[in-house]
Amino acid sequence: MSSIEIVFAIDKNYIKQCAAVIVSVLKNTVTQKRIRFHIFAEGFSEEIKNYYDKLKLIKDFDISFYELNSDKIKNFPLNWEWISLATYYRLLIPEILPDDIEKCIYLDCDLLVLRDIEELWNYDIEDYYAGAVEDALSESYHKRLKLSEKHKYFNAGVMLLNLKRLREFDFFEQCVKYYDENKELIIAQDQDILNGVFDGKYLDLPLICNICTP
Repeated sequence: MSSIEIVFAIDKNYIKQCAAVIVSVLKNTVTQKRIRFHIFAEGFSEEIKNYYDKLKLIKDFDISFYELNSDKIKNFPLNWEWISLATYYRLLIPEILPDDIEKCIYLDCDLLVLRDIEELWNYDIEDYYAGAVEDALSESYHKRLKLSEKHKYFNAGVMLLNLKRLREFDFFEQCVKYYDENKELIIAQDQDILNGVFDGKYLDLPLICNICTP
């Protein structure tokens, strides 16, 4: 049976919030595909792993934990006090996940999934690096980063990632290069970097896939 791969990148402050997102996925998804969660973080205890395992009382699923450290991402900026370096873990997804996983959904932990996650999974991004939704502040952020005219600035809290293409693209090194060449323009951290790297190469998904409060 094929599976739906879902990735989270968290620190110790978002353990419960991440669990809430997982619960929302499990309760609103009726797919016959296996759901596999992948959690990137630094410092997992057995207590934390057991905490997530209890969610299998809702519906069975697979979960994998990836121990990361900040060495590769420590030079990236933290411009807002509520942001930690864990936000940059998503830049490592293509190289951390096993090579046989060629597509995944990335979700932030400040959201709830209220529809069947398979609807998002089924979008065809074969010809793109990713699928994402235009950000509420798209116009001003677009101008700040001086992106191409055809490109919309997207919100990186929900992304469908084509890992196969990103690996071929040497994705993380491209992110480092973009930051080094544009650091004076970067305000929204890795979201800015992702928009710069994906400029014109992502599928613009419908608003229903990622509705933000503004």
